[in-house]
Amino acid sequence: MDRFKDQYSNPNNRLWAGGRRKVFLASAAALFIIIASVAIFSHSKTIDTVIDTTKIAQQVKPDGEPVKMALDANNLLMTDAQCVEAFPNLFDEIDKAVARRNGKKISPVELSKGQVLGFVYNQQLYIYDHEPRLYLPEEKNHFYSRSMAQLHNLHRAILTSPEPIPNFHFAFNTEDKVAQDMVSWSLAYNLNDKETKLWPMPDFGFWSWPETHVNSYATVRLRADAVDKKYGMKVAGKKPKAIWRGNVMGLQVRKDLLKYAEGKPWSDIKVLDWRNKKTIKTELLSMSDHCKYQYLIHTEGHTYSGRLKYLLQCNSVTIIHKMEWQQHFHNLLKHEGPDQNYVQVERDWSDLDEKIKMLEANPELKEKIAKNAKKFAGWYLSPAATNCYWRRFMRTWAATLEETKGWKFLNKDGTPAGTDIESFVLMQKVDWDPY
Repeated sequence: MDRFKDQYSNPNNRLWAGGRRKVFLASAAALFIIIASVAIFSHSKTIDTVIDTTKIAQQVKPDGEPVKMALDANNLLMTDAQCVEAFPNLFDEIDKAVARRNGKKISPVELSKGQVLGFVYNQQLYIYDHEPRLYLPEEKNHFYSRSMAQLHNLHRAILTSPEPIPNFHFAFNTEDKVAQDMVSWSLAYNLNDKETKLWPMPDFGFWSWPETHVNSYATVRLRADAVDKKYGMKVAGKKPKAIWRGNVMGLQVRKDLLKYAEGKPWSDIKVLDWRNKKTIKTELLSMSDHCKYQYLIHTEGHTYSGRLKYLLQCNSVTIIHKMEWQQHFHNLLKHEGPDQNYVQVERDWSDLDEKIKMLEANPELKEKIAKNAKKFAGWYLSPAATNCYWRRFMRTWAATLEETKGWKFLNKDGTPAGTDIESFVLMQKVDWDPY
């Protein structure tokens, strides 16, 4: 390191160092121009061209009409109008959150609690407060990565927006369970609580879930596609079993699953103990491994479970008990009709055996449900859809805040009243001493 410093402090090397700086600046400028050109070209090509119907990425609206825009599942540059046309009913949960306010605006006092508190000002994301436990090096846990993933999700939606994002303050929580009377962005809310003040945001897994080795959402999608292609995008040929791996955690809904699956010829239901390395080594399955099975079992946990969006990526039949917790996309799930994309069973799993026998006797129905699920996840659970949701979410939320001087964006000297996201994700704190 000393030799490196001397290289630039030595007067004899100043000319060389200056030359290196010029080369670096010229290279950086050239790289910027290339990236900007590619972005502009990609943007204009994506927006102005009609979808090539031969591409795998082509999707259709629920009514069967092709989307009349060149929008693929990874397009992050869509306008709000394009999002509305491409993803009908995706924003229903946002509208419900507004309706639950009954016209009452959100005040600064209401928005004073949360794991992470921040604001957006002039298209820039800032954080000004957070729970201390989240970012202490000796106490880093899954809530740390959850909150960071959400900030990355939010930041990406802002950076790629072709339209301005309004200024607003926010608070979010990544706990599985958040007090329903708290005004906050949350991962899910309880359907039985009609007065909840929570706003459902896309969960952290739409960025990455590294603790469970699920990794990035883009990786999950590619791996699921790779497995399904090996089976010719058919359910037939996959293992004729119902797969589930998980910790029971004393939850009745999971105890009941074990009860009704025990001894059944179709059952591959096994309990995982995360503290038992031997069990984890022999029984843990990757998300793409799930795609090798015909039937995928989804259960809620203490509240919602983040596994569902991954299971739906598989060209398999997902079986779900009647749920009590609502995520931002659950309103789009259909358990009957021509667009059926999963099979619903009773919450206590008492009709699970009956439903699987029905599917075994109706292979065409099984293929249809799996195909619908794959198409649904490919489009409505895509990065493009998630980005669209985040941006509509932000704009609607901003319009619901009180118009008051109580929202602080700048200090008296005109500097930001928070730490920019670029620095926060590196330092993992809002304030620090130099070196």
